[in-house]
Amino acid sequence: MTMRTVLLVLACALAGGSAAADDAPPVDRFLWGGALQVGDPVGPFGDVADTGIGALLHGTVRTRGGLLGWRLEGGWLVYGSESLGVPVPGTQGRVTTDVAFTENSIGHAVTGPVLMAPAGSVRPYATAFAGVAYFETATEFRPLPLGPAFERDTHYDDTVFTYGASAGLLVPIGRSGMAVDLGVRYSWTDDVRYLTEGDLRQAAGGELFFVPHRSHADVLDFRIGLTFGR
Repeated sequence: MTMRTVLLVLACALAGGSAAADDAPPVDRFLWGGALQVGDPVGPFGDVADTGIGALLHGTVRTRGGLLGWRLEGGWLVYGSESLGVPVPGTQGRVTTDVAFTENSIGHAVTGPVLMAPAGSVRPYATAFAGVAYFETATEFRPLPLGPAFERDTHYDDTVFTYGASAGLLVPIGRSGMAVDLGVRYSWTDDVRYLTEGDLRQAAGGELFFVPHRSHADVLDFRIGLTFGR
Protein backbone atom coordinates (compact mmCIF):
# COMPACT_ATOMS: atom_id res chain seq x y z
CA MET A 1 0.00 0.00 0.00
CA THR A 2 1.47 3.36 -1.01
CA MET A 3 1.70 6.41 1.25
CA ARG A 4 -0.80 8.17 -1.00
CA THR A 5 -3.33 5.40 -0.41
CA VAL A 6 -2.78 5.55 3.36
CA LEU A 7 -3.31 9.31 3.41
CA LEU A 8 -6.48 8.92 1.32
CA VAL A 9 -7.88 6.31 3.72
CA LEU A 10 -7.11 8.52 6.72
CA ALA A 11 -8.72 11.53 5.05
CA CYS A 12 -11.87 9.52 4.29
CA ALA A 13 -12.03 8.23 7.87
CA LEU A 14 -11.73 11.73 9.31
CA ALA A 15 -14.31 13.05 6.88
CA GLY A 16 -16.68 10.26 7.85
CA GLY A 17 -16.11 10.91 11.53
CA SER A 18 -16.72 14.63 11.06
CA ALA A 19 -19.91 13.96 9.14
CA ALA A 20 -21.17 11.62 11.85
CA ALA A 21 -20.34 14.20 14.49
CA ASP A 22 -22.23 16.87 12.54
CA ASP A 23 -25.36 14.67 12.62
CA ALA A 24 -25.02 14.03 16.37
CA PRO A 25 -26.52 16.23 19.12
CA PRO A 26 -24.43 19.24 20.20
CA VAL A 27 -21.50 18.38 22.43
CA ASP A 28 -19.77 20.29 25.20
CA ARG A 29 -17.20 22.55 23.55
CA PHE A 30 -15.21 23.06 26.75
CA LEU A 31 -14.24 20.37 29.26
CA TRP A 32 -12.40 20.88 32.54
CA GLY A 33 -11.74 18.87 35.66
CA GLY A 34 -9.23 17.32 37.98
CA ALA A 35 -7.92 13.97 39.08
CA LEU A 36 -5.90 12.18 41.70
CA GLN A 37 -2.92 10.33 40.30
CA VAL A 38 -0.50 7.61 41.32
CA GLY A 39 2.85 7.77 39.53
CA ASP A 40 5.18 4.82 39.06
CA PRO A 41 8.78 5.92 38.26
CA VAL A 42 10.26 3.95 35.35
CA GLY A 43 13.81 3.01 34.32
CA PRO A 44 16.77 4.56 36.20
CA PHE A 45 14.36 6.91 37.99
CA GLY A 46 12.39 3.91 39.25
CA ASP A 47 15.54 2.41 40.75
CA VAL A 48 15.90 5.26 43.25
CA ALA A 49 12.46 6.92 43.56
CA ASP A 50 9.29 5.79 45.33
CA THR A 51 5.80 5.54 43.88
CA GLY A 52 4.31 9.03 43.89
CA ILE A 53 0.92 10.48 44.74
CA GLY A 54 -0.43 13.76 43.39
CA ALA A 55 -3.15 15.63 41.57
CA LEU A 56 -3.72 17.43 38.30
CA LEU A 57 -6.06 19.98 36.69
CA HIS A 58 -6.92 20.18 33.00
CA GLY A 59 -9.01 22.02 30.43
CA THR A 60 -9.90 21.10 26.85
CA VAL A 61 -11.39 23.14 24.00
CA ARG A 62 -13.09 20.94 21.37
CA THR A 63 -14.32 21.39 17.83
CA ARG A 64 -18.05 21.71 17.21
CA GLY A 65 -18.33 18.00 16.47
CA GLY A 66 -16.35 17.08 19.57
CA LEU A 67 -13.98 14.66 17.83
CA LEU A 68 -10.86 16.82 18.11
CA GLY A 69 -9.64 19.19 20.79
CA TRP A 70 -6.70 20.90 22.43
CA ARG A 71 -5.82 20.21 26.08
CA LEU A 72 -3.89 22.17 28.72
CA GLU A 73 -2.81 20.31 31.86
CA GLY A 74 -0.89 21.03 35.04
CA GLY A 75 -0.13 18.82 38.00
CA TRP A 76 2.08 17.95 40.96
CA LEU A 77 3.43 14.56 42.05
CA VAL A 78 5.23 13.83 45.35
CA TYR A 79 7.56 10.84 44.94
CA GLY A 80 9.28 10.91 48.34
CA SER A 81 8.89 12.60 51.71
CA GLU A 82 10.53 12.76 55.15
CA SER A 83 9.53 14.37 58.44
CA LEU A 84 11.67 15.88 61.16
CA GLY A 85 10.60 15.48 64.77
CA VAL A 86 11.34 18.19 67.34
CA PRO A 87 10.89 17.88 71.13
CA VAL A 88 7.63 19.10 72.64
CA PRO A 89 8.37 21.78 75.28
CA GLY A 90 8.07 20.52 78.83
CA THR A 91 8.63 16.83 78.01
CA GLN A 92 12.44 16.78 78.50
CA GLY A 93 12.80 15.51 74.94
CA ARG A 94 10.73 12.37 75.56
CA VAL A 95 7.95 13.42 73.20
CA THR A 96 8.51 14.76 69.70
CA THR A 97 6.20 16.11 67.06
CA ASP A 98 6.64 16.34 63.31
CA VAL A 99 6.73 19.96 62.17
CA ALA A 100 9.23 19.97 59.28
CA PHE A 101 8.39 18.02 56.14
CA THR A 102 10.82 17.50 53.25
CA GLU A 103 9.21 16.51 49.95
CA ASN A 104 10.62 15.44 46.59
CA SER A 105 8.15 16.44 43.90
CA ILE A 106 7.57 16.93 40.19
CA GLY A 107 5.38 19.67 38.76
CA HIS A 108 4.36 19.65 35.12
CA ALA A 109 2.68 21.99 32.65
CA VAL A 110 1.94 20.46 29.24
CA THR A 111 -0.33 20.96 26.26
CA GLY A 112 -1.30 19.04 23.15
CA PRO A 113 -4.06 17.65 20.88
CA VAL A 114 -6.89 15.35 21.96
CA LEU A 115 -8.87 12.77 19.97
CA MET A 116 -12.14 11.91 21.74
CA ALA A 117 -15.38 10.04 21.12
CA PRO A 118 -17.99 12.83 21.06
CA ALA A 119 -20.86 10.75 22.48
CA GLY A 120 -21.76 7.45 24.09
CA SER A 121 -22.11 5.89 27.53
CA VAL A 122 -18.33 5.29 27.53
CA ARG A 123 -16.14 7.79 25.66
CA PRO A 124 -12.53 6.80 25.00
CA TYR A 125 -9.94 9.49 24.33
CA ALA A 126 -6.22 9.80 23.59
CA THR A 127 -3.84 12.75 23.88
CA ALA A 128 -0.27 13.66 23.01
CA PHE A 129 1.51 16.41 24.92
CA ALA A 130 4.72 18.35 25.41
CA GLY A 131 5.84 20.93 27.96
CA VAL A 132 8.05 21.31 31.01
CA ALA A 133 8.60 19.31 34.19
CA TYR A 134 9.92 20.94 37.37
CA PHE A 135 11.78 18.77 39.91
CA GLU A 136 12.10 20.15 43.43
CA THR A 137 13.20 19.09 46.90
CA ALA A 138 11.97 21.49 49.58
CA THR A 139 11.29 21.57 53.31
CA GLU A 140 8.20 23.20 54.82
CA PHE A 141 7.53 24.13 58.45
CA ARG A 142 3.97 23.03 59.28
CA PRO A 143 2.78 22.70 62.91
CA LEU A 144 -0.06 20.57 61.54
CA PRO A 145 0.72 17.86 58.93
CA LEU A 146 -2.05 19.05 56.61
CA GLY A 147 -1.99 22.67 57.68
CA PRO A 148 -0.51 25.72 55.95
CA ALA A 149 3.25 26.14 55.63
CA PHE A 150 4.73 29.02 57.65
CA GLU A 151 8.20 28.71 56.13
CA ARG A 152 9.54 27.00 53.03
CA ASP A 153 13.07 26.40 51.80
CA THR A 154 13.94 24.91 48.39
CA HIS A 155 17.13 22.86 48.66
CA TYR A 156 17.46 21.79 45.01
CA ASP A 157 15.48 22.11 41.77
CA ASP A 158 15.78 21.57 38.02
CA THR A 159 13.54 22.12 34.99
CA VAL A 160 13.47 19.88 31.92
CA PHE A 161 11.53 19.29 28.69
CA THR A 162 8.90 16.55 28.90
CA TYR A 163 6.61 14.88 26.39
CA GLY A 164 4.34 11.86 26.23
CA ALA A 165 0.88 10.45 25.63
CA SER A 166 -2.18 9.48 27.63
CA ALA A 167 -5.39 7.56 27.09
CA GLY A 168 -8.54 7.11 29.09
CA LEU A 169 -12.27 6.73 29.35
CA LEU A 170 -14.95 9.27 30.24
CA VAL A 171 -18.05 7.69 31.79
CA PRO A 172 -20.91 10.24 31.91
CA ILE A 173 -22.98 10.42 35.10
CA GLY A 174 -26.58 10.69 33.85
CA ARG A 175 -27.35 14.06 32.25
CA SER A 176 -25.44 16.11 34.80
CA GLY A 177 -22.66 17.12 32.41
CA MET A 178 -20.22 15.39 34.74
CA ALA A 179 -18.20 12.27 33.93
CA VAL A 180 -15.85 9.93 35.75
CA ASP A 181 -12.38 10.09 34.20
CA LEU A 182 -10.21 6.96 34.26
CA GLY A 183 -6.85 7.16 32.53
CA VAL A 184 -3.21 6.29 32.17
CA ARG A 185 -0.35 8.59 31.17
CA TYR A 186 3.29 8.04 30.23
CA SER A 187 5.77 10.92 30.29
CA TRP A 188 9.35 10.98 29.05
CA THR A 189 11.96 13.54 30.08
CA ASP A 190 15.42 14.60 28.98
CA ASP A 191 18.27 14.12 31.46
CA VAL A 192 17.45 15.92 34.71
CA ARG A 193 19.10 16.32 38.11
CA TYR A 194 16.98 15.46 41.15
CA LEU A 195 17.07 14.28 44.77
CA THR A 196 15.28 11.31 46.27
CA GLU A 197 14.28 10.34 49.79
CA GLY A 198 17.37 10.19 52.03
CA ASP A 199 19.63 12.21 49.72
CA LEU A 200 19.43 15.36 51.85
CA ARG A 201 21.85 14.87 54.75
CA GLN A 202 23.28 16.92 57.58
CA ALA A 203 26.99 17.13 58.36
CA ALA A 204 28.41 17.16 61.89
CA GLY A 205 28.61 20.96 61.78
CA GLY A 206 24.89 21.22 60.95
CA GLU A 207 25.18 22.19 57.27
CA LEU A 208 23.13 20.29 54.69
CA PHE A 209 24.77 18.44 51.81
CA PHE A 210 23.60 16.20 48.96
CA VAL A 211 24.70 14.60 45.69
CA PRO A 212 21.92 14.77 43.07
CA HIS A 213 21.05 11.92 40.75
CA ARG A 214 21.09 12.51 37.00
CA SER A 215 19.07 10.45 34.52
CA HIS A 216 15.90 10.36 32.49
CA ALA A 217 12.94 10.54 34.88
CA ASP A 218 10.10 8.78 33.08
CA VAL A 219 6.83 8.20 34.95
CA LEU A 220 3.79 6.02 34.31
CA ASP A 221 0.71 7.63 35.90
CA PHE A 222 -2.70 6.16 36.70
CA ARG A 223 -5.51 8.57 37.49
CA ILE A 224 -9.14 8.80 38.55
CA GLY A 225 -11.08 12.05 38.58
CA LEU A 226 -14.07 14.04 37.43
CA THR A 227 -14.56 16.00 34.22
CA PHE A 228 -17.21 18.67 33.66
CA GLY A 229 -18.65 19.99 30.41
CA ARG A 230 -19.98 23.28 29.19
